[in-house]
Amino acid sequence: MNHFHTRRTFPRWLITLMIFVLIIVVFAVGTSSVSSRNLSRQKETLENALTRDITDYYAANGRYPESLEVIEETYGLTYDTSHLFVDYRVNGANLRPVYVVLERTGS
Repeated sequence: MNHFHTRRTFPRWLITLMIFVLIIVVFAVGTSSVSSRNLSRQKETLENALTRDITDYYAANGRYPESLEVIEETYGLTYDTSHLFVDYRVNGANLRPVYVVLERTGS
């Protein structure tokens, strides 16, 4: 007859370690989410700036800018080229250029 019943419990250090790992995971997921939203906001801001600058250039010069470099020089447009890519295409002398802002993937 066993009068002493022993109950197995998790060691306290293991519970503390599990809580610490959970906090790290939650922090990492939150940081990734904020970073993703920030990049989306940068992309939207760049698209709006391009639209405005192309329109302003046409109003001032009577023609559309020939390249993205012209917009960068004339209006001081800057953006993070390591995270965003702008595909800027001119279709004709008096046709509005087409541009696409893409998020770069990978490291």
